[in-house]
Amino acid sequence: MGQASSLIFINNISGGFGFLYSDNYQLQSTSPGKNAGTDGTDIGIYGGAFPWKEGSVPHNPHIINKTIGSTTNSNGALPVKITVGAQER
Repeated sequence: MGQASSLIFINNISGGFGFLYSDNYQLQSTSPGKNAGTDGTDIGIYGGAFPWKEGSVPHNPHIINKTIGSTTNSNGALPVKITVGAQER
């Protein structure tokens, strides 16, 4: 208690007084919360069984890009191209 956020997080521009996507909330190697969870992982959003992923992208496959034609071709098929991806655990 009473520690400066700069001693806890890698990069906390907001100084602990708000949330910025540009901040890096991973723990400093010297932070008391580093590997201090009951499961041996970091305390906070990067620890636990389901740590936060950059960009809030889930583990399950998600659509990255899609192109769907507005009409069918001469064979009656609708051209569809979908790119999916997933993050590693």
